[in-house]
Amino acid sequence: MAYQEPRVPVPRDGGRLMDYMKELCRFLRGFTQAAWNADRMKDTEIEKIKKRLEQLEGGN
Repeated sequence: MAYQEPRVPVPRDGGRLMDYMKELCRFLRGFTQAAWNADRMKDTEIEKIKKRLEQLEGGN
């Protein structure tokens, strides 16, 4: 799973600051959760590779 380029919300002319802040918070929550999950999945893959490597080295 690769990281996706984030699309940060842009403030709209004539828009309310509170509406923009809510939209920005929703973006940040979603993006940071997706990034954290991708990192966690990579960590799991790395741990599996380390275990396989240890087994291969132990077998020689």
